[in-house]
Parts: sequence; C-alpha cells; structure tokens
Amino acid sequence: MENTNLHPEELIILGNGFDLACKLKSSYKDFFNQHLNSTHSKLLTEVYTAYMEIHKNTLTTIEEESRHKYSSNDRYEIARLDDKENLYLNAMEKYNGDVFGYFKVEKELKSISFFDVFFFITSLKNENYNPNWSDVETAIQSILIDEDTQENNLSKQNLPITIKNLSENSNKNIKIKDKDIFFLIDVLEALQQKLNSENIEKIILSSLIQFEDNFKNYLTSTIKHHTDYFIYAEALFKKITTSKKVNILSFNYTNPFKVAKLKNEVLFLNMENVHGSLDKNIIFGIDETSIAANDKVYRFSKTYRIMNNLTDSAKNDSPLLDKNIKKIKFYGHSLSEMDYSYFQSIFDFYDLYGSNIQLIFYYSIYDDAATEEIKENYLQAITKMIHKYGDTMNNKDHGRNLQHKLLLEKRIHLVCI
Repeated sequence: MENTNLHPEELIILGNGFDLACKLKSSYKDFFNQHLNSTHSKLLTEVYTAYMEIHKNTLTTIEEESRHKYSSNDRYEIARLDDKENLYLNAMEKYNGDVFGYFKVEKELKSISFFDVFFFITSLKNENYNPNWSDVETAIQSILIDEDTQENNLSKQNLPITIKNLSENSNKNIKIKDKDIFFLIDVLEALQQKLNSENIEKIILSSLIQFEDNFKNYLTSTIKHHTDYFIYAEALFKKITTSKKVNILSFNYTNPFKVAKLKNEVLFLNMENVHGSLDKNIIFGIDETSIAANDKVYRFSKTYRIMNNLTDSAKNDSPLLDKNIKKIKFYGHSLSEMDYSYFQSIFDFYDLYGSNIQLIFYYSIYDDAATEEIKENYLQAITKMIHKYGDTMNNKDHGRNLQHKLLLEKRIHLVCI
C-alpha cells in the first residue's frame, strides 16, 4: 500500500541467481529435466534418431539413382535437382507418417512445444549445453531475428534456425541439406498445423506461450514442495539491504517476500516482477532495441508483451523509480544484454554520470573451485554493461570515462556475500 510520507532509499534488482541461491530449482536445466522426463527424452530421441537416419538414407539413395540416370554433364544438373527433389519429397512423405506418428499417438508428447524440441535438439548436439534463462532468451531471439546478411543463403549446408528459414524452406528444398531445419518444420506441422509464410509467426508465438505456461506450472509446483525457500530468501535478503525502506525490481517470476517474516522488518514500498509473476502471466522475450516497432516479430519483444499484460490495477501503483533512492543494488542477475534497455532507463532516470547514486553489485561463490572465475566473469559483465550504457550517452567523452569516474568517486562496488 502506498504511503506518501515514506520514500524508498534503495532499489534492489534481483535475478534468477537469487532464487538459485535460495536452493530453488529454477534453472532451465532443472525445468528441462523435469518437463522432458525420461519418457519424453526417450521418445524424442527415438523420433530424432529415426528421422535423421531416414533423411540420410533417402538422400543417399536418391543421389545414387540420379547418378545412374543422368550423365555428369552440367547441362543436366537442373534436371537432376528437380528429379531428386520430387523423389525426395515423395519418399519423406511416406516415411514421416511413421516417424511422426509418435506425436499423434503418444499422449506424453502432446504437451511438448516447438521450443521444447528446439532446446532438446540443441542439448543432443552439445552435451555441455546448460543455458541459464538469459541464454534461453538469446536463443529465442536468434530464432526470431535473421541476422545473416549473406545473399546466397540457399547454398549453405547448415542454416541458422530462424523464422525466415523455416518459412522459406517449408517446401523442403532439396538444395538445403540442413536436416535440423527439416525436422523442426515437421515438428511444427505435427504439433500445430501446416506451415506457411502467413502463419509462421502466429505458430511460433503460440508455442512460446505454451513453453512459458509449462515453466510457470513447473515453478509453482517446485515452490510448493520447497517451503524452506522463504526462509532462505529472508536470510539472503538481509545480507543485501541495509535499509528498511526499499523498492524491488525483480526479473524473477517469484515473490518470496509475500510469505517471509521479513515483511515485518523491511517496508517494501513497491515490488515489481517486470516479466510477470506466477499468479499472473509470465514472459520470455527479446529486447526491443534489436527490432523495429513495425516488424512482424515486434510482438515477441518484452516491451510489447508487458504492455499486452497490463491491467487497470497498475494505475494505482506507486512509481518504482523514486528520486530519493541513493543506492541501486544488484544480486543474481547475469546483466544480460536482453535486459540492457531496463538498465539504460534506470541509469538515465538517476543521471548516473552526474549524480551521487551508488551502484552495488553483490555476488556469491557457489563453487569454491571456481572462486576467481566467478568473480572475473561478473566483473566482465559489469564492465560490459557500463561501457554499453556509456555508448548511449550524448557526450561520448563522458561515456568513455564513465566507469573510471564511478571508481574515482567510489560509487561502484563489488561485494561478495
């Protein structure tokens, strides 16, 4: 409840590292292991393996048949490709009915979204793939935005998985030998509907919402079975704040302070779950600075989707950014570029260069064997963010020496807790 006689003294910015430090299994890996359990993984592995083998054998067979049918003279090349494409499409139509029968018969697979399969394939191809949530959002952005500037895209053996490439190759052009592209197209059509250039964005968005709902249900269940989470959250938060009047900007979907006894000791004037909460909708999205507002994929941006989730109750909230705040504290946030637009807005509001605002970055050592590496990685992330913000300043000289100025004035701190 807003009290006009009180003003916050600190802005606390929390990321998923806070929940992980409270021993909540909120990582992508935890969700993935739970959501795609051993049954899911086995079935998907069988589907993917069978699909890849069929493609390999079909292409090899067609190549051999074409070699016997045509001479090696270049003037027959176009005819060979056309013939190969027809043979290939006919063969795959026959075999895919059997392979993707899994998706129609097995109830275990009906709740799986396109993004589940995309990340599953990624993990199969890279045993060390263990992304945090910012990496997931980066992967989602890579699907939505085709940053490839090469003109001859069709000649490439391995295409990036993008909306553009999925749409353009939905006819399974034989010139493209990227089987993962074909597999994802068939998954989309097996799980959703026939793919074309008009419905691709709608299908991907529907899959993203399903992916978010699956994670929301997972996290809700996880908290229900981990009641100590609130005790850990209270103890950790006491190490971060030195004030009894704070505002919280959380990039998590959780709010442990609703239950923690801490609410009797600290006056939370305002707390905002910027990307949604478990009692509402949650979103994964991309930073709006990477796309134009008139682009079809702008609807995937965090800004657009947050606006879409606004309710009338929001008009009564007190502002999260208050001029009386003297310290901005970070804990558990990876400082990913996906959220740079938020940090830029905050730093602009408080005139980071010209004010006395303090930046305090807290971190914890979760692996004693990697103490220096953890600290070094966080220092690099902080430096990158500050320099990136400096690039946005009108006075470029100020932008270049911003971090040096913060250090001289002792307004930037790194604290291990």
